[in-house]
Amino acid sequence: MSGSYSNMTITGQEIVISVDFLNENFDLLNLAKFGPVENVKIVIVVQVHNRPNYLANLIDSLRQTKGIEETLLVFSHDINVSPVNELIRNITFSRVLQIYYPFNMQIFPHVFPGQDPRDCPERLGKEAALSSKCKNAEHPDKYGNYRVAKITQIKHHWWWKMNYVFDGVFDRYGLSNAWVLLLEEDHYVVPDALYILTDIIRNRQKYCEDCEIIALGSYLQSFSQYGSTIANLGAHPWYSSRHNMGMAFRRESWLKVKNCSELFCKYDDYNWDWSLMQVVAKCLPKPFRVVFTKSPRVIHIGDCGLHTHRCNAHNTYMSILSIMAKHADLLFPSRLTVSDVR
Repeated sequence: MSGSYSNMTITGQEIVISVDFLNENFDLLNLAKFGPVENVKIVIVVQVHNRPNYLANLIDSLRQTKGIEETLLVFSHDINVSPVNELIRNITFSRVLQIYYPFNMQIFPHVFPGQDPRDCPERLGKEAALSSKCKNAEHPDKYGNYRVAKITQIKHHWWWKMNYVFDGVFDRYGLSNAWVLLLEEDHYVVPDALYILTDIIRNRQKYCEDCEIIALGSYLQSFSQYGSTIANLGAHPWYSSRHNMGMAFRRESWLKVKNCSELFCKYDDYNWDWSLMQVVAKCLPKPFRVVFTKSPRVIHIGDCGLHTHRCNAHNTYMSILSIMAKHADLLFPSRLTVSDVR
C-alpha cells in the first residue's frame, strides 16, 4: 500500500481543488463569543504574505480599534507558514476567517504561475531572450522586462481575494449589505478608524452622495498637521496612488470592477492599484469618486517590503504610536467636515 502511494502524482488541478475545499471548510474563529456573521456590517480583508513582525503590529492596532468586535476579519494568504498562522489563530477580539490563494508560489514554485526555470531572466532583453530560446522570450512587458512571479503574484492574489470574498464569503454568510475594508499586513489602524468609517457610511449622502469609495488611508509627507485636520474629509475623483490604502466599498461597486475583468487582468502592469486605475478611467460607466480622511486612519508602516530591505519595522511602529499618543484627545471627533472638494 505504501509503495502505491509513493508513486502517486498529484496534479496542479487536484491541489487547487484541495485548497478550495479547505477554504470552504475552515472554521470561523470566535463565532460563539461574538455571534452570527450575518449581523456584520463591516468585513475587514487583510492581504497577508510573510512578514510576521508587521502583521503582529497590525493585529495589535486592530485589537485597540473601537468596534472591532462587531466586524469579520478575513486574512487572505499567499503562503502557509506557522508564525503567521499562530498570530492569527490567537486573535480573540473579533470573528476571524482565513482563506488561501490557491495559485501561489509555495504550491507552484517551478511552474506557472510560479517561476518556471525555463522563464527568461527579468532584464535579459528581447534579442538575447530570443537567442537563448527561454520560454517567454516573445512576451516581455511594455518596459522590455520579463515576468517575475513573486511580483505578479501580488496582483493575481488581490484579484482572487476580491472575487472570493464577494462571491464566496458574502454568499456563504448572507453579507450582501456589508462594506469591505481592505488592509495589508504592513498597515497600522488608528483606534477611531471604524468609528470614522461608520460615521461616513451613515452620513454618505451628506458628505459625498456620489462617492462609492471611502479611503481611510493617505500618504502624508509629514504628520505635523495631523491634529489640525483630524475631523476633516475630502471628496475627490478616485486616483490610485492617492486613495489605494484603507479602501472601503460595497458589493455593487465591486461588480462594476468585475465587469471590467479583461482590462484589469490584461493591463500590462503588476500593480493591482494601477490596473484598477485603468478600469476606473477607461471601463466604468462613470469614474469612481472617493471620500477620504484628511488625517489618515490607516497608516502604512511597511518600510521593509518587496523593494526595500534597509529598514527598521519596530522603530517605524513606535514612532506612529508616539504620534497617536500625542493626538489621543483629538480622536473620535463628534463632527466631521468636508473641507476639500474637487
